[in-house]
Amino acid sequence: MSLDKFDCFLRHLLTIASQPGREYISIRTCQFTTMFELPEFDIEQVIEDAAKKGLITLAAFDGQGVRPFAQWTNTREFWSGRFDGGYQRVRILVPGRRELARLEAADKAVPQPATPSAAQCALPERLHVDDIDSFAKVRDVTLADVDAYTHRGYLDIAEERVQLAIEAILSESLHKKDWGGEENDLYSSNVVYRSQRRSTAFLLRATALKRR
Repeated sequence: MSLDKFDCFLRHLLTIASQPGREYISIRTCQFTTMFELPEFDIEQVIEDAAKKGLITLAAFDGQGVRPFAQWTNTREFWSGRFDGGYQRVRILVPGRRELARLEAADKAVPQPATPSAAQCALPERLHVDDIDSFAKVRDVTLADVDAYTHRGYLDIAEERVQLAIEAILSESLHKKDWGGEENDLYSSNVVYRSQRRSTAFLLRATALKRR
């Protein structure tokens, strides 16, 4: 049986949710639309269906606490994720692991076209900001241009301002508010590297770091 786009997305969702050592994963539906060539509404329906079938748990932060999807009266408010930077929380259950095994077995039964080797797809060991297409304009910035913004070698600008600047460069319409339990400060599928879009997580260090 050949997997269609919906099955491929479901398999991907269950795969990333099954990573060991993580209670749940944080996702945004917009990060999958380009990858699977599916409208965001279709992505939402696949996730909702998986939750209804008991493959996963689905929840989001409502401003006071984490609330399961079934307890949200307004599904559009749930998917907007306005209290948590557009993110929802997914946790895989035992039936989800069984479904993942079934999808993987079905996919292996179909002859696969040749794919690039891991070496061809791998990123270099160290990637500099000016290597990334999305930040290509940094190549025209000199040390003298940024000297006024640094203090003893550190960028003396609030983390929030840096994040907003990155979001503007990447055309991210949703701003993720900083909170203690986050796994990253910013996640975007709009980063372009070598003419290809790459899903990317950013970790930003606040100005509390004052010493080397």
